[in-house]
Amino acid sequence: TGAIDNQFFTCIHECGIIGLLILTKILTKAISRLRKCNTNNTVGKFANIALIGILVCYFFYEGFNYIMTLWIFMMLATLSDISVKEENK
Repeated sequence: TGAIDNQFFTCIHECGIIGLLILTKILTKAISRLRKCNTNNTVGKFANIALIGILVCYFFYEGFNYIMTLWIFMMLATLSDISVKEENK
């Protein structure tokens, strides 16, 4: 009767495969954006590395139970999107 301390398993339990696919999509998108990121784009590199770091930590710990962690995660995802749009201009 132990608790599951893995956000990916929790997503499967609470949100099903769709929730897991969303987290996996964010992870793969952050990795691909980091690989394509311009060397001068420090905001893009920071946002994508932070997203990857958070998702790696979620493998060992549940983080979405705290609303502040979710807000930080969403702000980093937004920064990543903005940096990609600025790079494409």
